[in-house]
Amino acid sequence: MVFGELHLDSVMMKNEQNFLLSAYGHGARTVVVEYPKDKQPALDRYLHDPSYANMAAALFEMDPDLVGLDTKKRAQAEATLAILLEAADGSPREAQKAHHLTDAQLALLRAYLQQAHLWLFAYRNGFAVKAGDLSLTVGLDKQTGKLVTQHPNSLQIWAYRLNGRGMNDRDELISATAAPYAAHGRVLVFVGRDHSGFLPNEHLPEAAPDETYPGLNYLFETKYHLPSIALAQNQISPQGYLAQSAVPAL
Repeated sequence: MVFGELHLDSVMMKNEQNFLLSAYGHGARTVVVEYPKDKQPALDRYLHDPSYANMAAALFEMDPDLVGLDTKKRAQAEATLAILLEAADGSPREAQKAHHLTDAQLALLRAYLQQAHLWLFAYRNGFAVKAGDLSLTVGLDKQTGKLVTQHPNSLQIWAYRLNGRGMNDRDELISATAAPYAAHGRVLVFVGRDHSGFLPNEHLPEAAPDETYPGLNYLFETKYHLPSIALAQNQISPQGYLAQSAVPAL
């Protein structure tokens, strides 16, 4: 089952959490999340020891905007995030006042907390929680169209991840991660809504016409011969697939 998320949407994350227990009762045993596969150890550390410090460290590994920080700055930023996460988890409005957070900053902290709690909820209820996304080590130079593999900056990483070529590579890895677990029970895949879809030529909103990529459902059915279901918060497009939607990604 592929969940086409609107990322960090509180209603959808709550619905996903409610769905988990029912899915477990119907044979689901694995949750694959849009998290860098090479950073599975950081995710596991948080799941095994859910301190706010480990939560902050895990969240850092999935944010392209934090790539390139030196060791000292990263340690300081992680420590600050851990403090903010704990404060926002306890008493959000008091945390907002104490740390001079805007409404948007508080909302983002709360969304990250809910996301991390969702992973932990799955783990504590018997699911294997597996990272399936590409690492944050590849970027795209939009001017030359060439991949950047040596110290890409955050803009280059985002350009690659939100490009047809990057989406193709990401869907290939996510599906390759998820498919083997189908032998052990049903698999839930929590990814952004642009990843789901049943066509070989899904298309990102506002992308160039030739920037297409295969949807996860298409890969599961054609490459791995696994039936799949796409679940989405928003409506299915007139074409019958989910990668084109009226709701913008967050």
